[in-house]
Amino acid sequence: ELKEQKIIPEDFKCALGNEIYLVEDRNNIERYWHYILIAKNTEGHRALRELSSIAWYHGFSSKGMMRVPTEMEELEKVVKKYPNTLIATNGCLGGFLGRRVLQLIQAENEQNQEEALRCKIDIDAFMKWNINLFGNDFYLELAAGTSKEQIKFNQRIGRIAKAYNRKIVIGSDAHYGTEKDRPIHKAYLNSKEGDREVDEFYKDAHFMTVEECIENLSKAEISEEEYKQFCANSMEIYDKID
Repeated sequence: ELKEQKIIPEDFKCALGNEIYLVEDRNNIERYWHYILIAKNTEGHRALRELSSIAWYHGFSSKGMMRVPTEMEELEKVVKKYPNTLIATNGCLGGFLGRRVLQLIQAENEQNQEEALRCKIDIDAFMKWNINLFGNDFYLELAAGTSKEQIKFNQRIGRIAKAYNRKIVIGSDAHYGTEKDRPIHKAYLNSKEGDREVDEFYKDAHFMTVEECIENLSKAEISEEEYKQFCANSMEIYDKID
């Protein structure tokens, strides 16, 4: 209907995906790692539905919350069942790669060589697992956030992308519309019992203008040209989707 009314262009496509919680073993969970999956086509969407069904079938309650993680082995089986139908990214800082990169930086700053080596081994294993599973359909993701952690991650991810020959895409992890909607989102999160500290985590979690992105990424010494390449890589995903 929007296309007929010429509100959106004819070539507009809507990507169907899922932010899952990826774990090695749901019986021994370190964290619920955020991880992005995007369907390339109808079969890819079937794969997402199967993964979601598996996760909910094995779901459980923990600390008053319903938890529906997906085991890495389960993802492997479904991806192999529906090959070349899904695109994946490491997700936001709540993902495994984001956390390990930040731990690596901290270990290096503290000159803790043993911990730094452990983080590098974990990062290497995670990268190789994804590349083996998705090939060129695995991308590295960053956000144009301004938190100290996001800036540290953005400064480091380029080296990792180069080392593993991966393309970087950009996302804003949008939980609300624009900067002006931030107070409404904060009030919504705090509408239940108890207060939540949300300012630092959700400060930049909105759709951004080009100018906002460029300015925020400059804090991590990322140039406008690099930003344009990230956008081009994101459009590569767009082109892969039916």
